[in-house]
Amino acid sequence: MIALRATTVDVSLVELSSSDSDSDREYSQDNDSNSDSEEESELTEENLKLPGNSQRKKNKVNIQVLEKQED
Repeated sequence: MIALRATTVDVSLVELSSSDSDSDREYSQDNDSNSDSEEESELTEENLKLPGNSQRKKNKVNIQVLEKQED
């Protein structure tokens, strides 16, 4: 008799980019004026929400922050 084991892995990849272009700044300013009730928050390891994480509170989430490699 053979026992089979299945493992589920949720993986999320988030790319954050900063831009100094005028169009990005204008878009950001427009969003700020339209969303006065929303709090501004920076994406961090602590507030990143992964799909499926709420169902498995007993499992620790492993988040690794990778530095961008310069080409």
